[in-house]
Amino acid sequence: MADVFELAITVDLRDEISEEEVAELRWHLGLGPEPEPPAS
Repeated sequence: MADVFELAITVDLRDEISEEEVAELRWHLGLGPEPEPPAS
């Protein structure tokens, strides 16, 4: 038999979060493609 574990994380984001930050969060969670690096 195998043990199964579940992890649930709830995050309340600020209203002023940018689209770039949302894209990076989605990438880290495996929900979207890797975002472009910021222009220097």
